[in-house]
Amino acid sequence: MKKSILFILFLLIILTSSENIYAANGLCTKSAMTKIKSKTSDITASWDLNFDENHQAYFTAKLENVDKDLILIFNDSNYLPKDGVINIREYLIGGEIYEFKIYGGYDTDCVEEYVTTKKLKIPKYNIYSERKECIEYPSWELCDKFYEGDLNDEIFYNKLNEYIKKNKEVEKKEEISKTRNNYIIIIAIALVVTGSLVSYVCVNNKRIKKVKYEKK
Repeated sequence: MKKSILFILFLLIILTSSENIYAANGLCTKSAMTKIKSKTSDITASWDLNFDENHQAYFTAKLENVDKDLILIFNDSNYLPKDGVINIREYLIGGEIYEFKIYGGYDTDCVEEYVTTKKLKIPKYNIYSERKECIEYPSWELCDKFYEGDLNDEIFYNKLNEYIKKNKEVEKKEEISKTRNNYIIIIAIALVVTGSLVSYVCVNNKRIKKVKYEKK
């Protein structure tokens, strides 16, 4: 009998501890956490490029579709959603992956309990995209506003010379091909015109001969 009672008590302890495993305060039950987690699936993270007064590039981030029962804790600061949006105005560095950890809101039983993480990769801003050379060659990859590779003046101008040389070779080939095509078109037109004239002359000669024959 005592063993049965002990077994029942043991089961109750296990069930109780698993239900409250998520929270230190004992209020955030497993079902409460599941309910809060279901509100995170629609959250989206995005970045925005900005420039300070010295025209130095920096990034800010934004989380959207954030439920009122959720908060963001980032760099020791708490962010509450306003109309489903959390704006992160801190200066973020390009080329980094940021993790935005979402917690239970203050009006829930899971206050500041970790819920999920939203990751955001921010591209690296390419300061060389502002160079005057990029006005002339805007489609060149090293002139892209967001270029992930490492650049300095030496690399940029060496690659630029290679790109210009390659472009000239391509333009030369295209010009040769265009000239060849023009010659082909001219020859084709000449053949068509010549053929038409020959046909006209032959038909006209037949008519003249026919008229002369009928007069006889």
